[in-house]
Amino acid sequence: MSSMWNLELDKIVLPVSPADIIESQCDYLREYTNGKIIAKIANYEGVILSPNLFQHATPQQNSGDNRVDIQEELGRYGGSKFTFELFITSTGTPNYKFRIMFLAYGIEYYPVIMVVDEEIASEIEREQHILCDNEYEFEDMLKKILASKKVSKVINHLYSATLREERRYIPY
Repeated sequence: MSSMWNLELDKIVLPVSPADIIESQCDYLREYTNGKIIAKIANYEGVILSPNLFQHATPQQNSGDNRVDIQEELGRYGGSKFTFELFITSTGTPNYKFRIMFLAYGIEYYPVIMVVDEEIASEIEREQHILCDNEYEFEDMLKKILASKKVSKVINHLYSATLREERRYIPY
């Protein structure tokens, strides 16, 4: 018997995930600050928001007809979401981190849900829970978040603290 799978894996173009986009921004910050400021996107295991916020981004629930949502728990907002946190820290403050946001998306990457720090949300005039339907919307929102005054202020303070720590250990 031959394979019944319709596979063309050699023709796959790897899309860029939201986490990949953020990782590249982490690299830019590290390079710009000579490694003193560290932005990191890390897997996150906890709950970031209530499950009903994912409902509009997933298949419809059984609405009384004969349809059945087989993704009910598996693919919706349970263990099958890719969930991350984005935070910044510095080499001079290894025990401190400032969480910028949580990020969650499914296997198709979009829509992506961002849950941002309250002060950042206020500054960019958005709710803390932000839904981006595509890569363009996500990059536009990420730019606003990373360029916010709050994030800049935290980076400046982390950089200053790191410079102070480095000066303490300079031999005379």
